[in-house]
Amino acid sequence: MRFNRPERPIRVFPARAENASNVEKWGVDRLPEDAPRQKRKVLITGSGRTGTHNMSKLLRAVGIDVGHEFMGEIGTSSHFFCADSDWYPFFPFVKGVDFGKAHAAQRQSDYLFENVIHVVRHPLLVIPSVEAKFGTMDYEFMEDNGIFPGPMTRTGNQKKRGYRGMMVWYWNNKYIEDHFPDAMRVRLEDLDKWWFTLVEMCGFPGVPKPQMPPSNKSRSLWYKPVHTADLDVIDPKLSRLIYEMAARYGYVMSDEYLKKT
Repeated sequence: MRFNRPERPIRVFPARAENASNVEKWGVDRLPEDAPRQKRKVLITGSGRTGTHNMSKLLRAVGIDVGHEFMGEIGTSSHFFCADSDWYPFFPFVKGVDFGKAHAAQRQSDYLFENVIHVVRHPLLVIPSVEAKFGTMDYEFMEDNGIFPGPMTRTGNQKKRGYRGMMVWYWNNKYIEDHFPDAMRVRLEDLDKWWFTLVEMCGFPGVPKPQMPPSNKSRSLWYKPVHTADLDVIDPKLSRLIYEMAARYGYVMSDEYLKKT
């Protein structure tokens, strides 16, 4: 059992009226600037739907304590910890964690990370996955923390399927770029190539990668794919930004990519 009891008062924030989720918003005040921080080896973060859960599972399978959306002895793998937020969504019933997550009674600035790893994944895979899996609290988190450039009005282009996924892929990656300029950026698709760098950063050099399926491999990919032509129809300006960022990350924006995955 992992004990993650709060060391300072928890503040509970009200959800927005339009948020139909029952997820609560829990947070703690930022520590004073001169207060000591806890040191951890790694922070693994990304836009969401980029494999942060699978990273935690793989590392924990070989005895490296990196929690998914909670802090382990070595670090955490979490799309929420890209931001030092006044609140994080509180999911109370989590196996092996006695005080829930995501990051209940913690905040990013409580820690000093020796290494930050920015995990990216092809936008044509992330965008429909975000559309299928993200809830209203995920978007509320991004709006409240300034990850999006403004509020989601859900009018005009914003009503089109795929728009929210496009927003998450571009603006969350840009936020990480801006706030962690020295992070090691890696592509999820190349995990086998950078695994040994990852475990060395964790302080476990040479530990081989376990043979485990991705976290969502057992689920059918029931969400509808998004194709390159769809992006321009949804929002041409945002589509251009995605194309430019994808090229910097080494991705080819082609529907042929979907046939290979």
